[in-house]
Amino acid sequence: MVEKRGLKELERRVALVLAQSFSNIKFLEWMATRPEAANLKIEVDQDNSILVFLGYKGSALLTLNGEPFWSLDGYHKSVQVKKGKHEIGAEFTPYSAFGEKTQIQHGTPILALCDPVAYKLWIHCSMALEQAKQSKDKKVASDLFDALTSSLEHAYFEAVTHEQLVLAVYLVEKFPKELVNTIPETSAVLKQLGYREGATPRKWQEALSDLEERLHLLVEKYGKRGRILGIGHGHIDTAWLWPFTETEKKVARTFSVVSTLLDRESEFHYIQSMALYYDWVKSTHPGLYEKIKGYVNEGRWELGAGWVENDANMLSGESFARQLLYSQQFYQKEFGKLARVYWLPDSFGFAASIPQIAKLAGIRF
Repeated sequence: MVEKRGLKELERRVALVLAQSFSNIKFLEWMATRPEAANLKIEVDQDNSILVFLGYKGSALLTLNGEPFWSLDGYHKSVQVKKGKHEIGAEFTPYSAFGEKTQIQHGTPILALCDPVAYKLWIHCSMALEQAKQSKDKKVASDLFDALTSSLEHAYFEAVTHEQLVLAVYLVEKFPKELVNTIPETSAVLKQLGYREGATPRKWQEALSDLEERLHLLVEKYGKRGRILGIGHGHIDTAWLWPFTETEKKVARTFSVVSTLLDRESEFHYIQSMALYYDWVKSTHPGLYEKIKGYVNEGRWELGAGWVENDANMLSGESFARQLLYSQQFYQKEFGKLARVYWLPDSFGFAASIPQIAKLAGIRF
């Protein structure tokens, strides 16, 4: 019988799973072509590789061999890259995620291997731990703690390097503080001992399989208490704390991230409001726009009605009609279909006339 671990100890062990998932860590350097732009040539030996961008300031559209594929901002600091020779480009702007003006800094790119099973184990453990912390049912929380404790016995701790800790701390906002505080002293000790990364990949699969089995047994024990359907969305204010030119760049960055995720995950679904944004991307990034058309045809990218996400309190009926008329005309012309959803996630109230106008525009939801 394994003694149940406490919350703090489980948080530390789960965090160290992420740190230990990284290996072959290499610090690289950008080649700056101008203050807001830089590029990087890399040769990736294995598909399970990840680029982490450390210490940059501002936001950036990342290109892979000339094509948009990712964003650097407060929510995206790393991206998977496939095996091969690649040229990574970065086009920076002096705005942070919530419109704060800043001085552009390119930061330091880092290339590392990321064990996909260890990473998946970290995600499963993190979600189970969060569920246990949030649950009001003490028995459910206790059973989840038991499952995590037993499963992590398979993922026994071997070693962790300074570089592994640096990456994990940077990527996880709520990384345990007590581990963060050990980084400077850990670095000195590891250098003296010539520490190496642990390498027992079999343990990750054993721990993951064990956890999945235990979670399945808990589902059978408690039954399904509901069904959650998740769909991605990028809410971007058209006119906010930066000029329209920055909104256009933000749209391109967001759509690039979504495109990469859709290419990687077959079950991922996304909805995007605002026909204006599609019109922008059609002009600025035609290759990306054609990919979006493909996702829409596959049914994995949902069109959201409305030319922009409009105010829903003060508009007249004619204004609502124009929002829907112009967006539906655009979608019909460009995608051969009408939007089924009127998507207004950031409104502070809704006019009673919306349902009948939306229905007349061919909208179901």
